[in-house]
Amino acid sequence: MTQQVPKRAPAQLERHIQALELRKQGKTYVAIGRELGISSSRACRLVKHTFALMKGKREELVDDVTRLELQRLDALVEALWPNRADPQVANALIRVTETRAKLLALFAPERHEVTDGNGDPIPAATQTVYIIQKDEAKRISEDLDGKV
Repeated sequence: MTQQVPKRAPAQLERHIQALELRKQGKTYVAIGRELGISSSRACRLVKHTFALMKGKREELVDDVTRLELQRLDALVEALWPNRADPQVANALIRVTETRAKLLALFAPERHEVTDGNGDPIPAATQTVYIIQKDEAKRISEDLDGKV
């Protein structure tokens, strides 16, 4: 459920926008309150409320775009389906189906395990360091190969 934009006077909405702009400039809630003639707690509520409204609008936009993309995929399937016996069309239908599944997040995330030179798993905390060191070692090796 998303929040609705309040039907308030333009001056009140302007105050929300001003509070957000001041926050974007890095001002504290105390400074925002001082500049707008309100308390720091009211300034904080204004900014948070504005963010909540923006988040709600963003979620609505994402939902709308998702629905639009699903309609486009449906149209593609409808157009391709009569010729599904053609191998190229069948492959296109598979790609459309995969795209739909990705859009709806139907695939489980893939897990990749990083292993050392012996094939033993490396703890997650050290994987990044290991990968960086491995890449650095490869780069140094390539540099040395060019100079030897």
